[in-house]
Amino acid sequence: MKIDNRIVAGVCLLIVLGLAAHLFQFTGVRTIIGMLLLFVVPAYMILDNFDLEQDEKLFFAFFISISLFTLFTWYVDRILPSLRLSLAVSFILLVCGGYALKRYRKGRSHKQLSEGAK
Repeated sequence: MKIDNRIVAGVCLLIVLGLAAHLFQFTGVRTIIGMLLLFVVPAYMILDNFDLEQDEKLFFAFFISISLFTLFTWYVDRILPSLRLSLAVSFILLVCGGYALKRYRKGRSHKQLSEGAK
C-alpha cells in the first residue's frame, strides 16, 4: 500500500495548523501560514526548475529560504527605511527570480530542441 506524499503533507500541515490554533489561536495560524508563504514559496519556485522530487524540493526550499530570505531582507532593509517594505520587496525579488529562472530554462530547452532538430 503506497500513500501519496501530498496526502501525508496535507495531514501534517493540518496537524501543525490545528496545534497552532489550539495553543496560539488565530495569531498562531496566521504566523504559520505567513512563514510558509515567505519561506517556502520563493525557494520552491527556484528549485522547481531542477530535477528533484516533490519532498526534496519542499525540504530544501524551507532550509534554503531560511537563510536566503533573511539575507535578502537584511540587505534590502539597509536600503529601505521600513522592515515591512523590506519584507515585501524581498519576497517579490525572490518570486521574480524564481519565475525568471523558470522562463530562462524553458526558453533554453526549446532553443536546444530546435537546434537539435536541424
